[in-house]
Amino acid sequence: MEDLKNYENKLIYFIIFNISLFFIINFDFKKVISYQDIISLILTVPILYLPTYFINNITDTEKKFKILYPCIPNHRFAYNIFTKMETGEIKYNKRLIDIDLIKKFYGPFKDGIEEDALWYQLYNKYKYDQKIFEQNRQFLLCRDFTAMIIPFTLLYLLVAFWIRVPLNNIHYIIIATLLEFFAFRKLAEMHNEKFAKSVLQEETSILKKYKHQTRLSDFNK
Repeated sequence: MEDLKNYENKLIYFIIFNISLFFIINFDFKKVISYQDIISLILTVPILYLPTYFINNITDTEKKFKILYPCIPNHRFAYNIFTKMETGEIKYNKRLIDIDLIKKFYGPFKDGIEEDALWYQLYNKYKYDQKIFEQNRQFLLCRDFTAMIIPFTLLYLLVAFWIRVPLNNIHYIIIATLLEFFAFRKLAEMHNEKFAKSVLQEETSILKKYKHQTRLSDFNK
């Protein structure tokens, strides 16, 4: 089975983009061209792979989750999902997802943790479905992009102070990284919601088939 997190190349492209952005913000075009040998060296040395290794293998998953959802219990990707859908906080297609049918089949929920537990149980049934697998990958990729921006911002500021970048440029660096952070954080939330709803869509489809087959069975009797 294909590795869920085989997106290291995209993380490396993200690093290259941010390094390029740093040079563009702090130097005019002629200076950037004059530094092309240094830039080429930076982009070819093995150190370029260290942030990717750090994000994928060292950074605690709990911390990456807290960056996205600071107020939700750890690893509760679908915390309160049924309640949010019933109250309209999460929009969904009622023809494709039948919350009442799912609740009727699996019983009522005491709290958001039970809702997440059921969702995760359903996810395990369909996690190798191509659509759900890809949506999960997109969520994880955006999550890792978001997590990577924080250490990059600190690195930018350290380098900026070291090479005595003008104060205005430091403001630009902070603004650019904040925009990146909130953009990818929002993308991660959107992909997580889409991914979570796809699992419920698959389960609704199966339950409707089961219900239809049961009716046919009763009719045949």
